[in-house]
Formats: sequence, C-alpha cells, structure tokens
Amino acid sequence: MIVLQHNPPPIIKSILTTVLAGMRADGLAFFQVPTYMNGYHFNVARYIESPTSGEGMEMHLLPQSEIFRIAGVTHCLPLEVQPDWLTGMWGVWTSNTFLLKKTSADFKTAKTWWGRVTGAR
Repeated sequence: MIVLQHNPPPIIKSILTTVLAGMRADGLAFFQVPTYMNGYHFNVARYIESPTSGEGMEMHLLPQSEIFRIAGVTHCLPLEVQPDWLTGMWGVWTSNTFLLKKTSADFKTAKTWWGRVTGAR
C-alpha cells in the first residue's frame, strides 16, 4: 500500500508483472495503485533526461486497463477493485485497491471467464 505510486509507470509494470507471474496457483495479491489523474502523462525519455528525476517524492499512476492486462497475461483474476483515498488527494487522483487471485490448474475455465469479463480472447 502507498508504495507503487512512488515509482515511474515502467517500474510499476515490472513489479506487478514479476510478483503476479511468480505467485502460486490460488495465491492472492492485494495492492493499491493510482489509476488516473486528469492530464497525467509519462514520457520515459523526458524522465531519464530530467536532472531532477528520482529526487524527492514522486507520484505516478498506472491505468486500470494496464493492470487488467498484466493480470490477464499472468493468469490472475480480479476478485475486487475498490476506490481508495490512499493518495491523500481525493478528487485529483483516482486510486484503487486490487485483490487478484492466481488461477488454478483449470486455466482454460478461468481464461473463458476472463474473456467474457474483458472481451479478450
């Protein structure tokens, strides 16, 4: 909680992908990440070139659609997604807490369910 948001989006993606991919079947992941802020844009090249990148506390987000994409490719199903107040800036940032479950050996059934929920094939 309130950790991922202080990392640039590529790092948030990498952390979530690594953790979710490494979970055991039927394991649970519980985490929070901001998913929206009006006007937010992240540019990797500009971030790397900036002399102040990485100095001080940063706030970043990862769109909810990207979190669901990562969940799909790591065979995790969302059980709950709830808005939260954990950015401390209600009305400016949209933040969500996620509860995901790694699918069991019956991945074909889970994939069919996930496709119905997301429209993915």
